[in-house]
Order: sequence, then C-alpha cells, then structure tokens
Amino acid sequence: MTVETFLANFGHFADAPNGVRKLRELILQLAVQGKLVPQDPKDEPASVFISNFFDCNVLNNTNEIDKPFSAPQGWTWCLLGDLADVLRGVTYKKEVATESSRQGFLPLLRANNIDGELNFENLVYVPEGLINEVQMVKKNDLVIAMSSGSANLVGKAAQAKKDFHGSFGAFCGVVRPKRIELAAYLAFFFQTPLYRETTAGQGKGIGINNIGKKQLDSICVPLPPLAEQHRIVAKVDQLMALCDELEVRQRKQQEGQVRLNSAALDALLNAGGPADFASHWQRICANFDLLYDHPDTIAKLRAAILQLAVQGKLVPQDPGDEPAEGLKSKKPVRTTEGDVPFNVPSSWVWKPLGELTSLITSGSRGWKEFYAESGATFIRSQDIKFDRLEYDQRAFVSLPERTEGLRTRVTNGDLLVTITGANVAKAALIEEDPGEAYVSQHVALIRLDKVEYGPYVHKWLIGECGGRRLLLESSYGAKPGLNLQNLRDLLVPLPPLAEQCRIVAKVDQLMALCDALEAKLNQARQKSEKLMEASVRELLVA
Repeated sequence: MTVETFLANFGHFADAPNGVRKLRELILQLAVQGKLVPQDPKDEPASVFISNFFDCNVLNNTNEIDKPFSAPQGWTWCLLGDLADVLRGVTYKKEVATESSRQGFLPLLRANNIDGELNFENLVYVPEGLINEVQMVKKNDLVIAMSSGSANLVGKAAQAKKDFHGSFGAFCGVVRPKRIELAAYLAFFFQTPLYRETTAGQGKGIGINNIGKKQLDSICVPLPPLAEQHRIVAKVDQLMALCDELEVRQRKQQEGQVRLNSAALDALLNAGGPADFASHWQRICANFDLLYDHPDTIAKLRAAILQLAVQGKLVPQDPGDEPAEGLKSKKPVRTTEGDVPFNVPSSWVWKPLGELTSLITSGSRGWKEFYAESGATFIRSQDIKFDRLEYDQRAFVSLPERTEGLRTRVTNGDLLVTITGANVAKAALIEEDPGEAYVSQHVALIRLDKVEYGPYVHKWLIGECGGRRLLLESSYGAKPGLNLQNLRDLLVPLPPLAEQCRIVAKVDQLMALCDALEAKLNQARQKSEKLMEASVRELLVA
C-alpha cells in the first residue's frame, strides 16, 4: 500500500477498532521516517544546516549508534543533546500549595500539567527569589516528565506556546532547542511513537521510573532538511485536525446509537400489554443489525432479557399452570402493592427469599488454620464472577471432624452470593456436583427448599434491574456489604414452577444468541484490526 492509497482511505481506517488512535500514531511514525511528505531534491540538506550553525562534531556523534531505520536522502541523524539543552528541575524546599496569597511567588509546572499540551491546573508556588532566569520556562521549551510511577508516562512532553512566568518542578525537565528553526519539528518529534518508545524503555525502574539528562541527550533524532521539516509539521497538523473531526463524528454516531438502542429497549420494557410488547419486539428484530453492531451494546440486551424474564413479559402465562401460591406449604408473607418493586402477573407471587429456603448461612471466620495444598475446595468471593464459579487459582482447606465450618459444605443446586468486597452481590448457581467444597465468610450459601427453583432464582439474582439491584441498595457501610438478613428479606417475583422452566429455557436460548452475536461482532472487529495492522506494517517497512 502506498501513502497515497492510505490517505485516500483515511476515513475507512478510522472505523477500525481504536482506528483514530492508531491513525494518529501512524501519521507520526510515517512523518518521522520521511514517508508522509515527498522529499524535494532542491531542499538544502540537513547536514548543511547543522554545519552552518552547530559544532562540526555534531554530524559525527551518531556514527557509533544504531539507528532505528535508514533516513531518506537529505536527512541526517543527530543526538538530542547536540540540538537542544536539557535542564533538570530543581527541588524547592519551600513549595507552597496555595493560590490565595501569590505575591512574591512563582508557579511550578509538574508532571500532572503535561498532557499532550500544557495545562495550568493545580499549580504549586515557590518564592520568586529561589528561581533563577535559566529555570524559567520560555516559549518553545518542551516540558518533560522525567519521573513517574508509570514507565509509560516517563518522557511525556508538551511545548510551551508562550513564555511562562514560572519554572518546573523536580520531577520534570525542559528541552530547549539551540536553534529556534528546529522548535516546531522537535515539538512534533516528542509526540512520535519513536520517541515515546525510547523514553519508556529507558525510563523503566523499580518503584519510581526515571529518565535522566544523559539518557535524553543520547536520543537519536532523524533530522530532515529545514524546508521539509516545515512541510512535515504542516501535514501532521492537517491530518491531526482531520482525526479530531473523525473522533467528533464517531462520538456523535455512538451517542445516537446509544439513544436509539435505549429507546427501543425502554419501549419494550414498558410495553402496555402483549400486543404492544410484540410490536416493539418485532421492531427490534427488524432493526437488529442496526441496533446491535458493537459488542458493547450486547450488555444492554442481556440486561433487558433478564428484566423482561422476571417481570413475566418474556414468555406467555398459561392458565393451566399451578399458581405460585401453591408451590409452598409455608405461610407466605403478604405484601402490598407499595412493598414490591413492580407488578407481576396474577399467577405470580412476591415472596421473601427466606420463605423459599431451608438454609441461608455464610462461612466461618478463622479458616486460615485449615488452609492446605490440596483437599476440599475453599470458595472465596473472588471465585464468583461472570455469575458463575470460575477459579483463577483454586484454594483448598482440610477440616477435622466436627469442625463448625462443616455446616457450610456446598451441594448441587445451592446458590452462592458474595456479601462483602468489590464483588458484592455477585451470584453463582451450583449446577453439578462440586465435590467437597466450603464457602468463606465473604460468601453466603443459599439452599432452596426445592432445587427446581434454583435456575429461575439465579436469573433473578443476577439481573442488574432485579435482585442484584435490590441487594446493592440494601448494602451498608463505606465498603459495600450485605448481611444474611438482607438476603432473607430479598423479595423474589415467583412464577408458577412450569413457567419458571419456560422462562429459564427462553433466557438461556436468548443468551446463547447474544453469545453468538457478540462472538461474530468481535471476530469482525478483530478482522478489521488485523487488516489495519497489516496495512500499517506495509507502510512502515516499505
């Protein structure tokens, strides 16, 4: 692929996953390799400019250094330290973090003020007498983060567009071009992947990552003829502005997609009756490709399916089903219309979860003394994710006979709910024999009177608009947490058992369709991404 073909298909590349971000990186990489704009044999070579204005050794200083690529005719490689002065920030013992009384004080730029461009938020101030003239930030200076907790942030830079009546902090540095003619190109170079990869690699450390003056001085800069520098900067500015426009267009398209998707699902969830519901569902089916053309939209569809299921709207009611009131011999807890989250069909009943269970408990404390390399599985809160048990690293315990913790042994058909931590209110259904397994104190074990209730109650518990939302609303403390009474009091919209089976079957069917659609969309995105990457490689190695 030629650069001309690439530019002609610029908008198509932007539609690939993370396309605009990759376009920006590619523009910068092509530019710094001399592939974005054509060379002009009439341009004065960069070596002539260097010979006229710099020490004669500058052109020899890179002879022993490996260059990342071959520069075009008329270009030359230089060390950054030969083209610019690198100044380290100074530690000021009397820094003050207030803006209320700034007379006699000057502001300091820090790493948090560097983000593509300089921002001037949350500045600190130091007495003016502590800052010498050399440490003042001047127009065209490049302010650099030289220390950071992240290696990827070390070396991030931004150009001062005008004189800044202040200095820069100890974790920063300034690169000051020795010739004003080089300022625009060097500012561009400091945004390129070539520069960022170099500084990220050199700045890695233990704890705090640093890049020093010596390392910056030794960075190789591919220097074009001065006239070509101007053409490169102008072309980059033009294409970056186009990228900005593409990002705005994509954002508006995504916002419109979200509104359209939300409106369609809201109409479905708020349908007035079976005929109205069928009409809205048909509208979604007819526009399925339009509404669900991105993996992120599938999550809303899943949530809507679960909400429709537990509201009695997903499958039709059968008057021949035994009403839910007849499912239990226990005396049901009566609820009024104001007590329940929403109305359910007449054959359904709202019941507290405690009325449907023979046991709700949690693991005991003090399990550490029973930890083992093998033995019984110890189920922790981090093992319940994606609404199922999924072990990253299985834990084990070995319990002696008559230990109190034996009461929490998990059996087939049990429901498990996390009750503390960031994973609170996640639920899993044990659908096969777990072997010998116990729960930690951060997990609640729920044993239903009838194991047949399990699949439906699990669907209720995992719904973002269902049981999970109600549990999160009842969680307490600075860190989210539930107690066992919260679980006992949780209301469940209970259909007839036959309808429960139909609901679970329908939900499973639709979730499988969601899985297939999500996989198809991800495959399409991966294919688009691979095509983009192949095109990039072709351009960069040509």
